[in-house]
Amino acid sequence: MSIEILDLEDVQLSSSSGTYKENVVPDLLAWTRAGKRCALVTLVGVDGNAPRAEGAQMAISERGEWSGYISGGCLEQTIALEAVEAIKAGKPRLLRYGKGSPYFDIRLPCGSGLDVYVQPFQDLKLLEEMGSLLERRQPFALRIDLGKGSGRIEPSADAADEGAVSWLEGDAFVRAYTPAVRCLIIGSSPIGVKLAELAACAGFDTDFYAPDPEALPVLPPQVKAYALAPRGPFAVDAWTAAILAFHDHEQELPVFSELLESNCFFITAIGSRNAHEARKLALSEMGFSDASIGRIKSPAGLVPGLKTAPMVALSILAQIVAAGRDRRLL
Repeated sequence: MSIEILDLEDVQLSSSSGTYKENVVPDLLAWTRAGKRCALVTLVGVDGNAPRAEGAQMAISERGEWSGYISGGCLEQTIALEAVEAIKAGKPRLLRYGKGSPYFDIRLPCGSGLDVYVQPFQDLKLLEEMGSLLERRQPFALRIDLGKGSGRIEPSADAADEGAVSWLEGDAFVRAYTPAVRCLIIGSSPIGVKLAELAACAGFDTDFYAPDPEALPVLPPQVKAYALAPRGPFAVDAWTAAILAFHDHEQELPVFSELLESNCFFITAIGSRNAHEARKLALSEMGFSDASIGRIKSPAGLVPGLKTAPMVALSILAQIVAAGRDRRLL
């Protein structure tokens, strides 16, 4: 891997140099594979109230490209410039912004103090392992040595209701990673299509199973579309929200046969109250218990009576966010 040495004069930072996103590991990995020196920036301390929690991260390349966010938008370009300097020096640095900071010209409207750790990061093997774990949706933790700037992967509890909590531990910061919430949409209704668009925009992993995927409207590139087999199997885990969006509710029954026995944290299906009563009766006749059937949230969405696909989809997405928040997944 060849590395081009850049002077700071060659780096031009602007808002167009970066993107706000939650998972910065793919960008960090891609830039490193391309031979660029990079830094991983982690929010390791919050003194007061702040828009981002401890563990928020940015990835920054030596060219000033950045992804992620540490603040509400007031620090990212400043942090990127500091990171480029740290990359050039080859040494980590701990920065303080806001309350108690030496940077008097940088003000935080929230009034808090933020401790930000800039870690030059060129361990390709470690990055590839992190990327592989995230792709396989396996939780893990990265223990960051704040003195040396090194990191190592540690196992993390895979119970979804524990959430992704990061913490300071002596001279190390433990950054927990868990899979992104996945929206599993099954069916082909306009509500399902709009929900896929909104979920992808919100940063959720989005899988769409349809009887005829080629007949669907054009979906965002982040949405993965699959042909619906008579009965799964579907990729589900404790970070999965399943939404059934069929015109013909009889098509739901074989799908429910799998989902009601899975560990996904949220299950719902579109349809009226009468349709849901018929659904419950059919599932009961199939041998499902009241407790299993009770896992189906009905009506679908937080706001009843909506009549347009985008509004119903937005209402369902809000319901998923609320359920994920209750489980500390978000």
